[in-house]
Amino acid sequence: LALALLTALVVVTGCDQPADQTPGTTQSTATRDQWFRGRTLYEVHPRAFSPAGDLAGVRQGLPRLADLGHPNLILAPIHPTSASSVPGELGNLYAVRDHRAVDPAQGTLDDLKQLVDAAHAQGMRVLLDLVFSLAGPDHVAMAGHPDWFRRDEVGDIFSSRPEISHC
Repeated sequence: LALALLTALVVVTGCDQPADQTPGTTQSTATRDQWFRGRTLYEVHPRAFSPAGDLAGVRQGLPRLADLGHPNLILAPIHPTSASSVPGELGNLYAVRDHRAVDPAQGTLDDLKQLVDAAHAQGMRVLLDLVFSLAGPDHVAMAGHPDWFRRDEVGDIFSSRPEISHC
């Protein structure tokens, strides 16, 4: 889990050092990777966090989270979800259709960048809740890389849950 969170930190923030380290200085990996120990990790579901229900609403709520002492945010999946075989009105957040895109209902990639920049300005970190081994049945990789997905004995994409395919 820690490795996944650190990977998400690098992907989302575009940096490989803690926010409180002076740029250009070096730090051992063992020390650098300890930033999360003893710290609060607060998961935010953008659709439920603010009346706007999007990344801009999360950005507007950063001061409140900072006042509550939450220096590290984890964003619940913000990617477009599968358009087929999904339960409920909004589907399963982990039945992702494209891990490289932002769900238009939650904003744009620029909105995500603005959120991360605003969080950094307040000394906060932003991580993404990413599960690359789960995908919706219409994931963009299905067409180009069908071999990335598990199959049952007859060759159909396998999943114990029909709304999620396992890579």
